[in-house]
Amino acid sequence: MNENEKKEELQTEQKPSAGRKAARKTAAKKPEAQGGYCVYLGPNIRGVIQRGKVLRGTKEQAAQQLARAIQEYPQIEILLVPADRLIESRRKLQRGGSLLSRIYGELCAAAGKGK
Repeated sequence: MNENEKKEELQTEQKPSAGRKAARKTAAKKPEAQGGYCVYLGPNIRGVIQRGKVLRGTKEQAAQQLARAIQEYPQIEILLVPADRLIESRRKLQRGGSLLSRIYGELCAAAGKGK
């Protein structure tokens, strides 16, 4: 390490508040960089998946993690929602005539459950 690098390192050590702010900014960006997370909004299916399951990564990555379950119940992939659409999707699910609501009902029937 040369003298200039040492001086720069000392200057950054002397400004702890700037370091904390920078750390907060990078911490806030990490989930986006990693792809965020997805939530399963479908019904509980014993031995397969539970409602509200959170999976890290993009929807594609989450679908890969649930490949077995999706192979058995393809509706699971549709009910797997990215975090940025979570609130909107929950509202649609509560409405009776929405596509998500119908898919939920189909999955209940396929899994042998009543609504």
